[in-house]
Amino acid sequence: MFHSLPYDVSLHILSYLSLNDLHNVELVSPAAHSLFLAHEESIYHQAAIYHGFVTSRTLFEGATAFEGPWLSEAGNWKDIYRLWCILKRQLGRARICARGRISASESG
Repeated sequence: MFHSLPYDVSLHILSYLSLNDLHNVELVSPAAHSLFLAHEESIYHQAAIYHGFVTSRTLFEGATAFEGPWLSEAGNWKDIYRLWCILKRQLGRARICARGRISASESG
């Protein structure tokens, strides 16, 4: 599906998905998995922007330093997106972060 679309269009579509949905799309086909392997940082960065966790001008280093020590374990944009989803779920506003996918053991 995504292999027939330009990269920027695929990335834009993927940015609307929740953490659960991104994980599921990655598992759909070898082509989808290859897209994620090649562009994982961009996919999760764009998702973090779309869902309001960071702005489009936020660099990775700025995202981890500015937000405080709770993001210090983040090694990439996927980690930042996952940690923000955990925070939102713990605050009770988990509309974009599917319940049940993120366990307490994943939070640190």
